[in-house]
Amino acid sequence: MSSTSDAPATAGAAPPEACLEVEGLAVGYGETLVLQRIDFTVRRRDIFVVMGESGCGKSTLMRALVGLLPPAAGRVVIDGLSLWEIEPERRAALQRRIGIAFQSGALWSSLTLAENLALPLRRHTSLDATAIADLVAYRLALVGLEGLEELYPHELSGGMRKRAAIARALALDPGLLFLDEPTAGLDPLNARHIDELLLELRAGLGTTMVVVTHELASILTIADECLFLDIESRTAIARGAPRRLAAEGPPKVRAFLSRGKAARPSEPSGEPS
Repeated sequence: MSSTSDAPATAGAAPPEACLEVEGLAVGYGETLVLQRIDFTVRRRDIFVVMGESGCGKSTLMRALVGLLPPAAGRVVIDGLSLWEIEPERRAALQRRIGIAFQSGALWSSLTLAENLALPLRRHTSLDATAIADLVAYRLALVGLEGLEELYPHELSGGMRKRAAIARALALDPGLLFLDEPTAGLDPLNARHIDELLLELRAGLGTTMVVVTHELASILTIADECLFLDIESRTAIARGAPRRLAAEGPPKVRAFLSRGKAARPSEPSGEPS
């Protein structure tokens, strides 16, 4: 697999601390392997993008990384703990230290935004109602939804639902955040707002992120490093900074990263939705 990372190399310096390490991973359903021989490391505070054409296994890989799909082989190591080799109770505790924003948002339609965000806090902390309400308001403010606590998901625009899903994923203050297609289905302006939000959250909170996407504009905007999954070989064929891969990666990866123009409005027009 080609690796062309743009990370600075200083003689004698220790490498950045790893937040997530994936070793020899194979994932699939039943006897059918979707991916095999997957190896990569995500450095703390990086935004790491898993990319590739539709059907290459991006979301399947994410399910294994967050503890929803047992791998057929290999290891997923988060903060030094092997996710699938520890006891179920310790795995559940480790999963509470990561956040997940699903592509659909997965918000409870019968709950307000405040109730959606409060649910994991009530279930997994001993905070009282006042402290939970304060944290909910803070998380919504972080994603630009301040003052909207009493709205229901169906009252939100697509971009606002994406923001709400990110806010809920941040409820327990995770150090590692997984996002599945966070800009899918959005117009270019709102997609750009989501990309900017992710960069702001990384800068302000120091959150490490693993983002699954096939959106070229997002990849070029947010990614420190990318992993390209190949649908034919069912493995990763390149890893590195996106612009370096666009210039020096395997032909299939260069073609993927050069398709069309990643055009987005250069100036915002009104408030993000």
